[in-house]
Amino acid sequence: MKDSLFRRSEDIGMSYYTVKQARHNASKLRKDRRVTEVSFSVHNILASAADDEERDHDRRSTCRLSTVTSHD
Repeated sequence: MKDSLFRRSEDIGMSYYTVKQARHNASKLRKDRRVTEVSFSVHNILASAADDEERDHDRRSTCRLSTVTSHD
């Protein structure tokens, strides 16, 4: 798998680490659970949560925070 991620990273011009991290995040946060207005860094933190219930709670809190701070 490392070789395929490395080739993919070269193909798209991103570092191996970034591609590996994005793949991990995508496996932990289904597409319907991602929030466009929230940064990749926040999704990375949410993906590291121990379980789905904790991730959902954190995601809802992040969405509320994002809504509050985007209107300042």
